[in-house]
Amino acid sequence: MINITAINFNQQETAEMDQLKVLWEQQLNSNIPIRLTIEKVAIGNGLLGLTIPNGVFAPNHGTANCWYVSALADKISNLDHQPGQPDGAIYIDSAVPWYIGPANQIPQHQYDFFSNVLHEMGHAFGYVGLFSTNNNNDGLYGRLTAQIIPPHINLPFAFPALNGWPSILGLATLSQHSNQALVTPGTQCPAQGFTQLGQDLVSAALFRAHGGTRVVYAPGTFRLFSSFDHIDPTTYPQALMQPALPPGVTRRVIDADSWSVLRNLGW
Repeated sequence: MINITAINFNQQETAEMDQLKVLWEQQLNSNIPIRLTIEKVAIGNGLLGLTIPNGVFAPNHGTANCWYVSALADKISNLDHQPGQPDGAIYIDSAVPWYIGPANQIPQHQYDFFSNVLHEMGHAFGYVGLFSTNNNNDGLYGRLTAQIIPPHINLPFAFPALNGWPSILGLATLSQHSNQALVTPGTQCPAQGFTQLGQDLVSAALFRAHGGTRVVYAPGTFRLFSSFDHIDPTTYPQALMQPALPPGVTRRVIDADSWSVLRNLGW
C-alpha cells in the first residue's frame, strides 16, 4: 500500500495520483506500507520534479555498508525502520504547464503530469545513485548533503548523513571499460573523491550489474539529479525512467527495462 500526502495540488491532480500509484502498488511486493509526501512547489534549476528519498544504512537482510531507500529497506527487512516518517519527498514544479487528461490528447507544449509523477516515484523506490563530482571532475559517492536541496524547500525528514557510503544502486553498476564494479564494496569515498570514478560517470559506458543491457545515462557532462539516476534514453526511448520527459510525450506504464533495475535491487 502506498499512502500519499498531497500538498498544493488541485482535485484533478490528486485524482491522477490516486490512479497512478496503483501501477506501483501492482509492482511492489512489500508488507510494510509506503508513505510519500508529494508537493507542488517552485523548484527552479530547470527541473520538472525532484525526489529526495529517506534512507536506511545496511538494513537487515540487505547488503552491508551501503544505503537503501527506506521503502526498499523496509521491504527487505519486513520492518518499518522510520515509523511516522515519509519514505520519500517528491516535489513537482509549480511553474510547469502540466497536462491532465487522456494520453492521446496531450498538446505538444504541455508536460504530462501522470508520467512525471510516476517517474519521480521510481526515484523514491530506488533510482538513486548518490554520485556527484567536484571542481576537479573527480567522482564522489555518499558525499551529498542537504545543501543540494533548494533553500525554500522543506524536507519532512532529516537528510541522511551519508558518510561516504554508496547506494545499493551504485554498487549494482559496472563500468564497460573495466567490466568491474563502479564502486568497490566496503569502500568509503574519501572527501577528494576518485579520478577514475569521475571519468566513468561521464563515459556513456555504464550498465547495471544484474542486466548488462540496462545502459545507464552517463552523458559527457555530469548533471546532478540527472546523470546516473536514469536509463539511457537513446538505448531505451520508451523507458519511464529516462531523464526529463519532453513536452507532448507520455510514459504511463512501468516498462520492463525500468522495472528490472528495481527488481534486481530487491523489489
